[in-house]
Amino acid sequence: MPTRKSTRYRTAADGSASSRLSRIGWPSGDRGRARPEFTEVPGFAATCDLVVAAGAAIMFSRTRDGGAIVVSVFDGDDRAKEYAAQLDELVEIFRQLAAAYAAE
Repeated sequence: MPTRKSTRYRTAADGSASSRLSRIGWPSGDRGRARPEFTEVPGFAATCDLVVAAGAAIMFSRTRDGGAIVVSVFDGDDRAKEYAAQLDELVEIFRQLAAAYAAE
């Protein structure tokens, strides 16, 4: 069984982007009122399966003002938190997550 590599979300100590999470150019924003539309996200369940199968965790919440959905990924010591104020941003987050974790 192959061993998993340790990853970092933002940047490594030397300033290099070192993980699949840091290479994802996730959109962010906190505009207006957001409501979860997970049923409208293509591959939502399959993407969650990929993330969890890789040994990571995924969590969903709202910003305090309700303006965006927060998608948090916990992968070992690494943490990533991205915001989607609109459905197209949420779809893009899951598209990029699926691409990153499909390579596992």
